[in-house]
Amino acid sequence: MAQNGFGGSLQLFSGTGDAAWVAGEDGATEWLDDGYRFTGSDSSGGWNVNWDMLGASGVNNSITLNFTVTNLSSTTQTFFLFATQEIDALESTLAGGSIAGSFTDLNGDGVTVSSVAGDSIYTGFYDATAFDPFDGTVIATLLDDTTASAGSFLSGNYDAAAFGDFPVIPGQAAGNVDFNFGIALRFDVSAGDTAAFTSSMAVAVPGPGALALMGLAGMHRRRRRD
Repeated sequence: MAQNGFGGSLQLFSGTGDAAWVAGEDGATEWLDDGYRFTGSDSSGGWNVNWDMLGASGVNNSITLNFTVTNLSSTTQTFFLFATQEIDALESTLAGGSIAGSFTDLNGDGVTVSSVAGDSIYTGFYDATAFDPFDGTVIATLLDDTTASAGSFLSGNYDAAAFGDFPVIPGQAAGNVDFNFGIALRFDVSAGDTAAFTSSMAVAVPGPGALALMGLAGMHRRRRRD
């Protein structure tokens, strides 16, 4: 099926090798009426990854990403993952996103997955031209300053978190988006273990109904202050 809109891309940075994958060029891409599905797997000497990325474009632009990484190295490793989708310029957008995660010990010594140096695991952003160092505009962060662990050969979960989810995603004012939006995931994984995250990000121009709701919400906030 012919592509409708823009495809997405993934970039991974780590201490044991970097990689980039582009929809339509790497893995497998299925072009849908309103977007695409981009799947694949890859490995280096220090990691193995799998991804399933669903993107939509048009009135509502969104990314939903399932990403799994196994740390094949002998020490805790930091991973930086960027999922990006190009779009036409949008004015006065609403944005929203979410994340949930799991982790599994594969070598019997327990598993720990954490944010890096008190930072956030999830960052929703737009208009990024460089990812290392990152120069995009941050809309929101999730799973801030967090650490989770499980014992020998056990698994654990990160509870789901979201932003811009009232009344529905996307529901948070985000301003003008010129050329792309996406998700940045930054986290540590203990040696020999696996982490998996399901994350999403959406941007859209609100219709008249949404604008009316935003206006009512603003009036309500002003009345409470009064």
